[in-house]
Amino acid sequence: MTQAGSAEPHPPAALAAVPVAAVPVAAVPVAAAALRERCIDGSYTPAQWLSFLPGLAERDRREDKQRGTLLAVTIGFGMVGLAAGIFLAMSGLAFVLVVWAVVEVGLIVATVRMNRRDLSNQLREAVVPLLGVLREEMDPAEPLRLKLDLRGRLFKTKLSRTDKPAKTRHFVDPWMSASGKLADGALLSFQVVDHASLRSVTKRAGSGKYKTKIKACLSTLIDVNLRVRVKDYVSVPPVPDRPGLKNPEQAKFLVKEAGKRISVRVRRVIKSRGAEGLLDVNEFLGTVALAYKSVVPRPEAK
Repeated sequence: MTQAGSAEPHPPAALAAVPVAAVPVAAVPVAAAALRERCIDGSYTPAQWLSFLPGLAERDRREDKQRGTLLAVTIGFGMVGLAAGIFLAMSGLAFVLVVWAVVEVGLIVATVRMNRRDLSNQLREAVVPLLGVLREEMDPAEPLRLKLDLRGRLFKTKLSRTDKPAKTRHFVDPWMSASGKLADGALLSFQVVDHASLRSVTKRAGSGKYKTKIKACLSTLIDVNLRVRVKDYVSVPPVPDRPGLKNPEQAKFLVKEAGKRISVRVRRVIKSRGAEGLLDVNEFLGTVALAYKSVVPRPEAK
């Protein structure tokens, strides 16, 4: 996890003087790199992040629709060509098959290239809304160090292990981490890690044929570290240790005081079925709220 207080790179010139206004995606180096590598790593104010990330997310949304259309055309054109191939060959129209093959290869190449630019839907469904909240909770001049991996949780390099007897593949995807200073002076850093498992189950149907199904499950780890100033807050027993307060989220707490700050670490695991789940921003904000419940403002600081 990126730690608050580390050296931060300077924003590119395209963003330095533009706090809120929309900036063309192609004009921002970090956005251009995201289109190539599907990864983002930078330090800008939340307003600066929101000046170009929504445009990047909207571009990906449009391309998602185009990808679906292109895939349908590629499959349909391929099936038509295969069905008519024998007739065309017997009719002496082999050159038509050559033209069909060239077009089909072109469609396949275009589909593969578009898939390589596909960004995780976490960008528009979770990251952009979360940045909107952080913009309200941070000083306008404070930078937010943000690191995103938008290649998707099932990307081949994220395969951690394979259980051959059970035919289960396990993926680990630490796709978001960030750190910054909130308006009350607290240092907030967090990381979100997805753990996905895909299990192949083969059963024999009543007809005698064997069918294979993929069963997927997803666990999302939300790891929040909040460091508040001792002069502003007093630590209290964590939520699970206080009578009358329930811990339905089954969160794990670690509270300690070091120097001029009180560190509160909260870790939660949210489980869901399927491998396509997205981060619930409310669940994330609820985790941060749990961290704040482990401290109370000093009477003289109110």
